[in-house]
Amino acid sequence: MRTPCQVVFHGMDHSDAVETRISEEIEKLERLNDRLTDCRVTVESPHHHHSKGAPYNISININVPGDTFVVSSGATDPSHDDVYIAVRDAFAAMSRRLKDFGDRKAAHRG
Repeated sequence: MRTPCQVVFHGMDHSDAVETRISEEIEKLERLNDRLTDCRVTVESPHHHHSKGAPYNISININVPGDTFVVSSGATDPSHDDVYIAVRDAFAAMSRRLKDFGDRKAAHRG
């Protein structure tokens, strides 16, 4: 991973495993767009997450020269009570945003 990234955990303890998964997802984004300048990922567990069914919220802020992209996974999605699914979905949404951005940039050049 070349892009500097800050991973922040709110309402839960730090998890090396989740941070590793996030790093892997950032590497995938770097293959889509090699101009990422920095990244911030917030993994948030709602209050009282120990009660089953409270979904995680994942927020991703990515900067590229001249633009900032922000994606937040829906904290209302019941499948997001698994942090890895919430991470996967948030990065899939960011991947689509970066791909669309790249396609628009290419269309303007060509």
